[in-house]
Amino acid sequence: MERSEESRRLRLRLNVKSLTFNANRGNSQARHYLFIFIVLLLPIVACGAVNPEYQLNNEVRQAVFAYELAARGPVKDLVIHFRRDEPRVRFAGQSQNGGHTVWLYPAGGEEYFATRPQMASYLYIQEIEYSDDQRVATVKIYRGDGSGYQGWQLTITKEASGRWTVTNEVELEGVVTKSRLHHRR
Repeated sequence: MERSEESRRLRLRLNVKSLTFNANRGNSQARHYLFIFIVLLLPIVACGAVNPEYQLNNEVRQAVFAYELAARGPVKDLVIHFRRDEPRVRFAGQSQNGGHTVWLYPAGGEEYFATRPQMASYLYIQEIEYSDDQRVATVKIYRGDGSGYQGWQLTITKEASGRWTVTNEVELEGVVTKSRLHHRR
């Protein structure tokens, strides 16, 4: 009698731990689906819905990266200024030849640039600003390596097809590279 009571308690503990209750077999499947639903819902509740502007940010970044790749060639590090709750995307071609994508919080810029390999080339895409109708975006970018860096402000326009395209670039003043510094002397 004592052994069967102990065995029943052990089964009850195991059933409670695995979230299956044998008292009503029909409810165990419903509880299983409820458990899966809750597990899938938790990240959405914890992180919140994705801000629609963040999706635009990634589309604009993809257009800027494609433009820079075609205009000035590949870089070792693609550095993206982003916010903690933004989704991250892959940039086609960046991981080829050992390239890295660095998702950089606004406060992490100084530390990253102080500790990165000096001779590795990079493209730093800064925060994006949009027009009121969100059809035109402007973003400052910087390209550099151990010899210095140069910056541009790009204008990116959303076409009727929904595709973003770089339509204008302006070289930023006041950005000095070591090679320019030598030419000024």
